Amino acid sequence: MSEITQRPMSISSKTLIVGLTGSFGSGCTSVNDVLINRFGFQGVSLSDIVRSEADNRGIDKTDRMNLQTLGNQLRKEHGNNYLARKALEIAASKNNTNRLVFDGFKNFGEVREFREYPRFYLIAVDCSKPNRLERLRKKNPVYNDLIKFTIEDDRDIDERSEYGQQVQKCVDEADIVLSNESHYENRMIHVNLERILNRYVQLITEEQADIFPTTDELHMSVASNMALKSSCLKRKVGVAICDNEGQIIASAYNEVPEGQIACQRKYGECYRDKRRREIMNELNQKIGTSKDDFHKVFGTIKVLELCRALHGEERAILQTSRSDTKDATLYTTTFPCFLCAKIIVHSGISKVVYIEPYPVDEAMDLLRESGVELVKFEGVKASAFHRLFKRPAKS
Repeated sequence: MSEITQRPMSISSKTLIVGLTGSFGSGCTSVNDVLINRFGFQGVSLSDIVRSEADNRGIDKTDRMNLQTLGNQLRKEHGNNYLARKALEIAASKNNTNRLVFDGFKNFGEVREFREYPRFYLIAVDCSKPNRLERLRKKNPVYNDLIKFTIEDDRDIDERSEYGQQVQKCVDEADIVLSNESHYENRMIHVNLERILNRYVQLITEEQADIFPTTDELHMSVASNMALKSSCLKRKVGVAICDNEGQIIASAYNEVPEGQIACQRKYGECYRDKRRREIMNELNQKIGTSKDDFHKVFGTIKVLELCRALHGEERAILQTSRSDTKDATLYTTTFPCFLCAKIIVHSGISKVVYIEPYPVDEAMDLLRESGVELVKFEGVKASAFHRLFKRPAKS
C-alpha cells in the first residue's frame, strides 16, 4: 500500500485550488461546471479516475455501488491519498492556469493530501435528502427505488473504514458551506450558482478587499471557537446565543459541571462508553444470546442520558434569563439533541442555526412543531475565517 510521494512541480504554492465535496445529488457537478465555465478554473474529477479504471477492469460504471467499491479498492491498494495524487498528476500534465478545481472528494485522505497546498479551499455543497432524491429521480428512474438511494447514500456518508467513503467527514472539514436547496429550471441552475459563488470566488482570489463576514459567519465562528475549549472525547460542540439585535448574550461549550473531573482524566475514556459496555455485558448475560447476534440488535444503544457533560446549549441558556432568550437566535456547531431541543423551546429561542446534522428526528420535529426556525449554516466556516477575511492594513 505504498503512497505516491513525488509531487507535480507545475502546481505551485501560488496555485489557487478549490475542492468540492458533498452527498451525491447535492450539485457538486453543477458547481464544478460554473467554476470552469464562468470563473476560469480548470477542472479534474476524482470520480472520473474511478470510472476510467472501471472501464479498464470491465466493471459496469453505470452502477454507483460498483464505483464506490472500486474507489475503496483503489485506496486500499495504493493508499487513501491515491485518487488525490492521480488527480494532481492529471492537472499538472495539462495545467495552463493558476486556478484549479477538483470534484469528488470522498475520503479524508484526499482532503489531507490537498492541505499541503496553502491556497487550497474545500467547498461543501449542501442539500437536504428529499431535494437530492427528487433531483436524482428526474435524472435516473433507478432512484425511484428508495431503498437503493438510502443504501448508497448511507454508504457514501461514512463506511467507517480508512479506505472507504467518508463524505460526512469531508463535509465537516470544509472551509466553505454552499447551500444548493432551491429548484430551478435547467437553464437557470448555473445562473443561480454563479450568483452564489461570486462572493466566495472573490474572497479566495482576493479580487475584492471590502468583503466582510455575514452575521451568521461571525457568530458561527464564535461558536466554533468555543467548541475548541471542550474536553469531550466524543463530540466538541460550541454555542453562541444572540438577541434580536444581533448582539451575543451568551456563549458556551459542552463540558462536565464545574468542580467535576473530565472523563479523560477520571476514567481514561468516555464515561458513557464505559457504562454502555457494562450495561451491554449485563444485558447479554441475562438474554444469553451470542455476542454477534446481541450487538446486531442492541449495538446502536447510545445511553445519551448518562453523559456527564452539560451540553453547550444547556450551558449557554443557563447563563441567561428567559427574557434574554425570547426571540433570540442560537448558533451551534451541531444540531441540538432532544433534551436541548426541549430547553430551547422552553427558553423562547426562535431560531437555530447549525452546521453538523444530528441523527435524532424527534429533536427536529419538536423544534419545528414549536415554531422554531431551523437554518443550516451557509458561508465561510471558522477554519478559514481569518484566512479569508483578514486583509493587510493599508499604510
